[in-house]
Amino acid sequence: EIFTRTVELGRQTWPEHHPQIAFMVGGLGSMKRRSGDFDEARQLYDEKAESTRIVMGEESIDYVSALRARGFLLIDMAKYAEAEDTFRDALELLAQLDALDHYHYPVVNLGLGMTLNRRRRFADAEQQFMEALKNRDRMSTTTQHITQSELAEATSGQGRTSEAETLFSDTLQDTREQVGDDSLTLTRQLIRIAVHYRQKGDLEAARRYIDDAVRIADANWPRSNWSSALIHAELGSILVAQGDRVAGRRELEVAASALEEVFGPDDPRVIAIREELSRFLN
Repeated sequence: EIFTRTVELGRQTWPEHHPQIAFMVGGLGSMKRRSGDFDEARQLYDEKAESTRIVMGEESIDYVSALRARGFLLIDMAKYAEAEDTFRDALELLAQLDALDHYHYPVVNLGLGMTLNRRRRFADAEQQFMEALKNRDRMSTTTQHITQSELAEATSGQGRTSEAETLFSDTLQDTREQVGDDSLTLTRQLIRIAVHYRQKGDLEAARRYIDDAVRIADANWPRSNWSSALIHAELGSILVAQGDRVAGRRELEVAASALEEVFGPDDPRVIAIREELSRFLN
């Protein structure tokens, strides 16, 4: 509320599209994104991007930064086609600015690769991750680990199972050494590995990884949190595969309701869970 009020005061103090307003609007958008208010976050991110475009011009690093932020928000919202267009626009601008040595470049590669992974275009995604990792000297350690884990998923999606499992394991170990065993940073890696092993048919390994993710999530988030819901949805799928249909259905139903509350019934993740639940009735 304090940040919202600060933005309102800024709008009263400075003219429309003032750089300071754009800065504050972007900060408020990030807060809304973290709290799960995605529609409002998108409006704020779009406002920041438009103000930056008007004040700084389209061919500016500041505008690339605004596009980058909007792209990752769109991934969270499962707006993958829009996210892909946004990241490709950012890459095009970086090339026009002769700024492929800028630290935004590998992060935009990562964002585009993440989008392509979610659209199951794994070979194209791998190219983006490899390009990002060529510039690992301009990436934080956390961003490197995210990139490597996403690369493992792209590798798995192309059927290179052994290669993917080595990369998954090495990246998870490196991340644990950096952040410890209880950090939320681990959860997205753990769920990605659990999905890999469930799809492979190794349900014992899948359960081990998802149980670790659930442990961390439940210690930090309410069940209504959308990230927690995704983790519990995967637990539900694994339980069903293991033959525990009652517990699995319960996990899937709670997860679907939580995700629908945040993203609406047309979200592809909600639809996928509802389709899985519908199979219980057939």
